[in-house]
Amino acid sequence: MTVKPCGLVMAGLLSVSGHQVVRPSSVGLLWLSAGAAARMALKLGRGFALDLEAGVTTPFLRREFYTTLPSHVVEKTPILSPEGRLGLAYGF
Repeated sequence: MTVKPCGLVMAGLLSVSGHQVVRPSSVGLLWLSAGAAARMALKLGRGFALDLEAGVTTPFLRREFYTTLPSHVVEKTPILSPEGRLGLAYGF
């Protein structure tokens, strides 16, 4: 079994669209975050391994999406985002 600490940098595009009867509108915003994770591998034998990764990220910029008034917030980016992965690997 091996455990490795890792740093994370993630980028993406947040896309939101409003479908009004008269004129539809949409916006795409850049999303950047950084965080940390720990990666663990457990060798199962015969070349197989179980990989597990867990971590947390936080965005560089927080975004809020609202309807018509800024006081009507529909959704916003979280302060912390947990993440996890589980995989089966085979080395040959």
